[in-house]
Amino acid sequence: MKNFSFILLFFLSFQTTITSQTTASQQVTIDSLIYNTTNEFRKFWIYLPKNYQNSGKTYKTLYMHDGQNIFNKSTSYSGEWQVDEYLDKIENDDCILIAIAHGEAHRIDELTPFPNSKYGGGHADEYLLFLTQKVIPYINKTYRTKTETENTLIMGSSLGGLVSLYAGIKHQDIFGGIASFSPSLWFSSDIFEFVKQQDINKKLKFYFMSGGNEEASTKANQNKMVNLLLDKGLPAPQIINKIAPMGEHNEALWAQEFPEAYNFLIQN
Repeated sequence: MKNFSFILLFFLSFQTTITSQTTASQQVTIDSLIYNTTNEFRKFWIYLPKNYQNSGKTYKTLYMHDGQNIFNKSTSYSGEWQVDEYLDKIENDDCILIAIAHGEAHRIDELTPFPNSKYGGGHADEYLLFLTQKVIPYINKTYRTKTETENTLIMGSSLGGLVSLYAGIKHQDIFGGIASFSPSLWFSSDIFEFVKQQDINKKLKFYFMSGGNEEASTKANQNKMVNLLLDKGLPAPQIINKIAPMGEHNEALWAQEFPEAYNFLIQN
């Protein structure tokens, strides 16, 4: 129960930020659009590949959640994913990354598709309306993107891992690949029934990862979800199911595991 208590505190406390010198790459810019339900501007961070301005190429897109934690230590809760540091140093950075800010006190509501009897939530469809009908069309209009399903990807951790799984399956017409780190599948068992009822495209790619030192239920639920997908006929090569030894429920783990998941998703 000790680990579970930490995880609960972790995702409830995501609205807390710290202030210090930025660690974001020069390739990262910030934009915003009006969020549907609050009528307030919602930030999202955009990472453009180093060769974007001069290449004339089109690029895949990867959408991530909890944008405060992806690129910049100064806006994160407990460290950043260091995604920009990784992309800055690789040769084939053929993807635009968009990291949407969480809604602070509304984070649980936005990132959970089904309610929990104790913690509420269950309004992910409103968040996904913002993502699929505002952010994605805006990105595709503003930047040179490859708009095909196989080139539009989604990734997140904890509640972000939960909503990535839900979004990728519900919106298979938009997303062709899902990475779900330390997914909070415990939040509601309805996610399993939802997946069970869906007709899932056999080309949809899944990358699941949890840490070896996370709560046992996190790993058990991850394995349960993977087995459910396999039982539904998803080809085994389309699914990665990884437990990272000694990994804990934090950005250090997710930063460590990002490169492998990223490269799995962007490969055609």
